[in-house]
Amino acid sequence: MNKIKLQVGNWSAFKIISLINIPYDQEYFILKNEQDNKFLLPTIYYKNYNLKLNQILICRVDKMNCRGRIFLEPMHPYYYEGETYDFKFLKFDKIQYKKEQIKAIIVKDILGNEGYVCNYDSKIQLNENIKCKVEKIKKGKLYLTMA
Repeated sequence: MNKIKLQVGNWSAFKIISLINIPYDQEYFILKNEQDNKFLLPTIYYKNYNLKLNQILICRVDKMNCRGRIFLEPMHPYYYEGETYDFKFLKFDKIQYKKEQIKAIIVKDILGNEGYVCNYDSKIQLNENIKCKVEKIKKGKLYLTMA
């Protein structure tokens, strides 16, 4: 059997084999790779991904911590990092970043999730579509900049 070593940044295939609710923690998908290793993926971040049992997911190894825990990020069903898409502008707002308030705009993605963009053009109109670049995707959340 061909052994594939998991490395941060690499993509691998995983099958959703089960759903488990860990008391005093949260609900997880149990994923299995081609080597029959099992991994936990929190369901809370991927509710809009429409994931199902026996589905094959392509996941990026996002992080490995010093305790040996491996964090996976499933491929987004619509968006890719580094690509530009239209998002619907909802409103101007301020967000808390570390210890300061930063001006931002709130946008809506194709799944109905709200996201924010910090560097923006102040001439944007309500419900206008604006072009944003997906800088990264982490825990199902899009990190956007104006394109």
